[in-house]
Amino acid sequence: MTNLTYKDVQIEAYPGAKIEHMINLIRNYRYQDKPKRIILSVGINDRDTTNTTVVGQSMKDLIKTTRGKFPNSEIFIAMIPISETLQIKNPREAYNLAQFNITISKIQIEGVKALYTGNRDGMVFGRDGIHWSPKSAQFVLQRWYEQMDEIKQDFQQVRKSVRRK
Repeated sequence: MTNLTYKDVQIEAYPGAKIEHMINLIRNYRYQDKPKRIILSVGINDRDTTNTTVVGQSMKDLIKTTRGKFPNSEIFIAMIPISETLQIKNPREAYNLAQFNITISKIQIEGVKALYTGNRDGMVFGRDGIHWSPKSAQFVLQRWYEQMDEIKQDFQQVRKSVRRK
């Protein structure tokens, strides 16, 4: 994980967790904290699946579970960067991740937005083609923040125009 330079940011990382694990973790969340924004970055550990449709449904279940647990939080789901190394070493896994990204981009659940993580543009991966360098993690976090701010500004403009009518 990377050192954070952002105020009021907490990262909960669960190395090796698959989407189903995340659903259970959120379902069993017992802390009083109610985050303003939640970014779900999932799917990389499900890349070896043989049924991408099931993973897509699991992503939707994760979002619904998160929405139920945190009804007042903004929820974002991050697309998964796919390295050239993974495409060469394991094209099936790279294909699965691409399918997950298509699912993420099409998620139409109220109040949930997809975040584009980037793909090789500024990204440095480990030899496995999966894990990000600390510098890349910082790059991704910055990119997510920028997109969340853009989404918030767009939303505020829409609200202003609706109020005027």
